[in-house]
Amino acid sequence: MLRLLRIVAALAVIAAACTNGDGVDPASSTSTSTSTTTTTSVAPESTTTTTLDDDDRRAATAIAESYLASWAAQDWEAAAALTTNPTAAVRDAHAAWADWLLLTDAAAQRNDVRIAGETVEVDFTMTVGTRALGTWSYEGTVRLVQESGRWSVDWEPATLHPSLGEGDVIAVVREWGPRGAILAHDGRPIVSGGEIHVVGVVPQWIEDLDELLVALELLAEIPPETVTAELERPGVQPDWFLPVGDMTGAEYAVYGEELAEVPGVLIRSGQSRLSVAEPFADQIVGTTGPITAEMLAELGPPYDESSTVGRFGLELAFERSLAGSPSQEVRVVNQFGRVVDVLHSLPGADPSDVETTLDIETQLAAEAAVDGIDLPVALVAVDLDTGEVRASAVRPVGGFDRAFSGLYPPGSTFKIVTASALLAGGLDPAEPVECPDEVTVDGRAFRNVDDMDLGEVPFVTAFSASCNTTFAFLAAIALEPGALTDWAARYGIGTEPTLDVPAAVSQFPDPPDLAGRSAAAIGQGQVLLTPAHAASMAAAAVTGIWRSPLLVPGSDQVVSDPFDPAIPAFLDEAMLAVVTEGTGQPAQVPGEEIRGKTGSAEFMAEDGLATHAWFVGTWSDLAFAVVVEGGGSGGRVAGPIAAAFITAILELRGG
Repeated sequence: MLRLLRIVAALAVIAAACTNGDGVDPASSTSTSTSTTTTTSVAPESTTTTTLDDDDRRAATAIAESYLASWAAQDWEAAAALTTNPTAAVRDAHAAWADWLLLTDAAAQRNDVRIAGETVEVDFTMTVGTRALGTWSYEGTVRLVQESGRWSVDWEPATLHPSLGEGDVIAVVREWGPRGAILAHDGRPIVSGGEIHVVGVVPQWIEDLDELLVALELLAEIPPETVTAELERPGVQPDWFLPVGDMTGAEYAVYGEELAEVPGVLIRSGQSRLSVAEPFADQIVGTTGPITAEMLAELGPPYDESSTVGRFGLELAFERSLAGSPSQEVRVVNQFGRVVDVLHSLPGADPSDVETTLDIETQLAAEAAVDGIDLPVALVAVDLDTGEVRASAVRPVGGFDRAFSGLYPPGSTFKIVTASALLAGGLDPAEPVECPDEVTVDGRAFRNVDDMDLGEVPFVTAFSASCNTTFAFLAAIALEPGALTDWAARYGIGTEPTLDVPAAVSQFPDPPDLAGRSAAAIGQGQVLLTPAHAASMAAAAVTGIWRSPLLVPGSDQVVSDPFDPAIPAFLDEAMLAVVTEGTGQPAQVPGEEIRGKTGSAEFMAEDGLATHAWFVGTWSDLAFAVVVEGGGSGGRVAGPIAAAFITAILELRGG
């Protein structure tokens, strides 16, 4: 897509610079010069037959050298003062030259000196460093004339560059290639580029705003409020191209030419982002859109005010890889918009595709499982053995990324960690444990859901029935201080995420007392997990190794030391019992072996105590977590979503 910078404004500047300038106050505008390091080197003077004497030649050459030095130093006031037209227009023409080129520094070298009648011509080489176009050099000539015994630069646009004529401007034109694709783990595209027509407006071209708004709505279905919002955006300049909508090829064929005739409308070829499905991991993949002022300041050249960039998610995280860099040309454009000359060109860099760990069928199944859920919900699935994220779906779409950044008390799903700590601390799972309806620890009462009282049961039954009183009591009497905190860390809680997109850190503050330890043991107190982390916790429960969730292959991953094999052996059996005979029975899928753990996590809502519904589990080669905000019972609410997820995968995989 072509990016044409400041052409209209520059036309006015150059035209003004070529006039007499009478009545223009040199102090009426300010210089846009920047601090630079400049050099001016002097080549040996040439000798030629002249009607002027040597003193004239030396005096004229000295003025030329001073002019070149001031120009290179971006001291526009001093440069203009050495011309036959020392006005603000000439000063501003030099500043516009620097602005066009995004100049960082310059160096001028004086070359040959020639005498032509009553004038002196001094050749020079100007080497310019720019923020986007690298460093390049060109040749030019300064022509000097004598008036009232004083030598001055006979300034004209060609002094800045020999290709510039009156009314011409220098324009930097950029052409971006198609944006790179975002790929699934098997190389299939999740999001890729497709050609569209980008409809935009240029503020200073608008003659009748009402007419423009009506035309855009009628011919391109672009709401008036969208256009006015762009026009009223802070910092918008008159010559900016402001994208306001898109047209497909078919739409453009019917309405494009008519719309382009409306003063103020400009239509450019562009690239859209085509997704494998809608929605599809939207919070992870992200979107593209017009660059913001903040992003422009951060990204810098070759981006400009009309660039389209990644706005969040992977599109933002890998912006420079996905975008590549544009091919660029420095062109001389005449007052009729025709290219007169190409002064410099810089090849672009091809964009790169970004590979992810996502699996298309698994993601489609996750989207189907959460679709239609009225409450906010998140589902994350990771590869059981690698920790690679295979799917992440949230509702509502387009808002907060609950899967990676949502922090929730995990409730009884955290009994996975507590059971690991108890077994490592010497608990014999063959010995029966007590599951009364209530226990008191350090003055705080802990109760089971529905006042469940199982009496003396095997530890695996206490786990599958999610007996709060068993775990709260055992955490107080059977765990050494710090043991639960240590095991929370072994399950990665408190570890910085390795996801390449924004993600929250799961938390387990060290409990201050026995009651706090008992509350933490059942996933309450101050324990907070993200759904992504909860999925990795489920994977570690049956594999015996915790791996941080991974979204982009090759990113750093944190891996724990292996657990004692007795721990995953017990949890494998216990999590299977949760689904076959315990609180997770609603997650059953006929013919499938599913392991899981339910959780009903209390939290204080605006209207009183409420409960998040959790289900974490494993199936086939996946570990997963489901949370429904304020959903209530984990088994009854989150369990069926897990079952729907697995069922959808089976259907998509064809078996």
